[in-house]
Amino acid sequence: MRGRYCVAVRSGYRAAVGKGSVRLGASQTGATLYMEPPEVLELNNKEALLAEQQEQQELAVMAALSQLLVQRGPALQELLGAVTALDIVAARAKHSAWLGAVRPAFSSATSSSSSSPVYVPGARHPLLMQAALPRLPRPPSVDDAAFESDFVPPPLWASVAGGSSSSSDSDDDAAAVSNGSGRAQGSRPLPKPLDLRVPADVRVVAITGPNTGGKTVTLKTAGLMALMAKAGLFLPVDTEELAAAAAGQQQQQQQRSTAPVMV
Repeated sequence: MRGRYCVAVRSGYRAAVGKGSVRLGASQTGATLYMEPPEVLELNNKEALLAEQQEQQELAVMAALSQLLVQRGPALQELLGAVTALDIVAARAKHSAWLGAVRPAFSSATSSSSSSPVYVPGARHPLLMQAALPRLPRPPSVDDAAFESDFVPPPLWASVAGGSSSSSDSDDDAAAVSNGSGRAQGSRPLPKPLDLRVPADVRVVAITGPNTGGKTVTLKTAGLMALMAKAGLFLPVDTEELAAAAAGQQQQQQQRSTAPVMV
């Protein structure tokens, strides 16, 4: 009671605790009293004094540490910025590996009229891909002594889309198996890829079709591909088409190789 040791007694037996006892409180009904016997009074006082001294020491330590932080503030801010940037880059890389994505290339405004400023072959909406991919592994935390990573080798969805069987890990959270029908075990099939190409001399693109025909998904996928590329993310596209397009671009650009995903 109130941070002090006491005994609980019936209200009618208060005198049994002993002379000099102190009442610290009572129950809601008043039938039980919480009494501090005289034998523990001095011990409780000493404990309260020690607790106050401990709190003062803790405040002194925190004040000293705060002063050290103030003295090293600029260096710590620079270090925090570097660690944050590294964490963001690592997150982008792991996300790209999880999707089996590839690096995009940006087309310049001075490109020839024969080229396509927007060319994204076999694009898939990353949010729609999540149902067909294995669950992302739990990120490491300070509770993990070894900080072991259980990220699976990329790309995963490429083998799922091709319909070929692949080996899996014993950990269900870290691997997926294709069962030969374009479906990962225990998940939905991958969304159908979209070939997005806009010629250089086209300023407006109109998409028509029946209801539930994929117009909204196409527009959202096109916009998301541009935003992902601008944010430094790799794009989930068809790697087989990219390989064929890359070979053609190498010949056209004087042996300079660039990724054919143009945004």
